[in-house]
Amino acid sequence: MAVKGAEALIQRNASLQKQLNKENDSYYSNLLVYIRVKTIFRDELKTEEFMMEVLQDILEAQENEMKAVDYFGKSPKETADQIIEQIPLNFSNALTTFLYAFLAYAAFSILPNLIFPDTAFDAGAFILSGIYYTFLATFLIWVLGQTVYRNIPKTMEITAFLVFILLSSVPIVLKSAFHFETSLTFSLDGTLGILFILSLDAIVIYKASRDSLFAAFIPIIFISAVLGIFYRLELTKYYLSSAPGKITVSVILVISILVSSYLAYRLSKK
Repeated sequence: MAVKGAEALIQRNASLQKQLNKENDSYYSNLLVYIRVKTIFRDELKTEEFMMEVLQDILEAQENEMKAVDYFGKSPKETADQIIEQIPLNFSNALTTFLYAFLAYAAFSILPNLIFPDTAFDAGAFILSGIYYTFLATFLIWVLGQTVYRNIPKTMEITAFLVFILLSSVPIVLKSAFHFETSLTFSLDGTLGILFILSLDAIVIYKASRDSLFAAFIPIIFISAVLGIFYRLELTKYYLSSAPGKITVSVILVISILVSSYLAYRLSKK
C-alpha cells in the first residue's frame, strides 16, 4: 500500500508542479531531485508527503506573489537536509529500487541476447552483468544528486562521463577480450527456445500492464521475440541468415531500440 501511495503522490506532484512559474519550478526541481536521491534508503511515502507539503507551500506563496527563494531561503540545501533528517530509514525501498532496475535491464537486454539460436546463452554472466549495471546506474544517480547544489567544472563533468563510459564497458570487455563465461551456459534452439522466448514475452507484457514505465520496452521486446522465433523456424531462418536478411534484422533492431529508448525517456520524465 505504501508503494502505491507514493506513486500516487509522485503523479500528483508532477501534475501540480506544472503550475509553478519558471523560477519557482527551477528552485523546486533542484530540491526535489536532491531529496529523492538522498532518501533512497529512507521511507518513500514519507519523502513524497514532505515534498507535496513543500510544493503546496510554494504554490501558496506564488499566489501571494512571493518567490520560492524568498519563502524558503537562499540555502535550499540546508532546508533539504533538515527535511531528510525527519524521514525514517527504510532499506526495503532501496532493495525495491535495485530489483526494479535489474528487471528493467533484463527486460531490455535478455530477449535480444536470445535472438540467434546458434549463440549459447550464459545465464550466469547475464545475472552478474545485471547486478553490476544496476549498482552502476544507482551510483550514477547518487552522483548526479550530489551535483545539484554544487558548481562542477566542465572538465570534471567530462572526466566523470568518460569514467562512467569506461566502467560501463567492463562486462563487454570481460566477455569479448577475456572470453569470460560461467557454467550456467546453455543452448536455446528449436522448440525449447521458442517456448522460453514466449514465456519471457508474457512476463514482460504482464509487467508492462501494471507499470507504465515498462511499456517503453514493448517495441524492442516484441521485435526481439518475433525475430528469435523466426530464426528458429525452417521457413524463415535461411532468409534471416542471408546477407539481405542480416541487413533487415539490423535495421529493424536499431529502429526498435531507438523507439524504446525514446519511450523510456518520455515516460520517465512523466
